Amino acid sequence: MQKRDKQILYVISSVILISIITLLYYSFSDGQRKFAEQISLDESIKGTSIEQVVLEIKDSVDRGRSSVPMAKVLEEKDGYICAIRAVEGPMSLKVKDGMIREDIIWGKANTTAFIIGSNVYRYSLQYRQWLKFDYSPEMEMSNRQITHGIYSEYELINKTMPENVVCVRADVPESDFEFPIEEAVDVEEAISDLNIG
Repeated sequence: MQKRDKQILYVISSVILISIITLLYYSFSDGQRKFAEQISLDESIKGTSIEQVVLEIKDSVDRGRSSVPMAKVLEEKDGYICAIRAVEGPMSLKVKDGMIREDIIWGKANTTAFIIGSNVYRYSLQYRQWLKFDYSPEMEMSNRQITHGIYSEYELINKTMPENVVCVRADVPESDFEFPIEEAVDVEEAISDLNIG
């Protein structure tokens, strides 16, 4: 009798555990769908490259695709897209072949930044020029004036809330990482040259 009672208790415990896991999964999935829906309605992204990413993510989530944690996206850095609501506003993230592309809303304008190797590149509306900065994954960039709103890998993990991020697997085209990299002005070098002169 005791053995049978243990078996029944084991079956009941298993059913309860499976039910809890299922509920957590569907509640998390529902949160992803709500976030994707909410960010897709944000007027500030209309007509920007962020809107395209958000709509692709929304479609993926609506079809039942699960979100991937930011840590995994940044560990693999290949074949993912993310929609993020950061402190500064909505942004999108694409990763491919170790490269990161961030599209960011700055006030009423938007800009693009690329993190490639030990450099970050961003287009400056003020100077109408691509700018180049030194980069390391653990640095703080988003609060610096010249790189405001651009998130390092450390900041993407530590300064974004999981409920404000949805990342999915995607086929990211090479063309999404094409920009005139050779025309980028090295900001640190330019400042150094000004100090010498």
